[in-house]
Amino acid sequence: MVWGEKEEFLRTIKPTPKALLTKPELWPWNEWAWEAFMVLCGSRPVGMGPGMIPLSEIEAYGRIHELPQDEVKDLVFFVQAMDRAFLEEKGDKPK
Repeated sequence: MVWGEKEEFLRTIKPTPKALLTKPELWPWNEWAWEAFMVLCGSRPVGMGPGMIPLSEIEAYGRIHELPQDEVKDLVFFVQAMDRAFLEEKGDKPK
C-alpha cells in the first residue's frame, strides 16, 4: 500500500487528518495479503449492506495464484481479519 502524493497532501492539512494519524504500518512481508484483500473486496455479497468476503473466493484466489496450502490458511486469516476491520469501520457488522 503506497500513499505517495496522498500522504504528502495530507501532511499539508492542519489539524492533521485522522487518516494520517491512524495510518497503518504495512510490513513488506504482508503486502501480498493486502493486495489479495483489495482484489477480493469486489467479491463481497451485497444485500441490505456489504457482507463478508466469501471463504470460497479467498480459497479460489489462493488456488489461482498457486499458493501452498499453508499460505492459503494464512491468507484466509489475514483477509478475514482485514474484512472484519473494514466492515466495522464502515459501521456494518460482519455477516
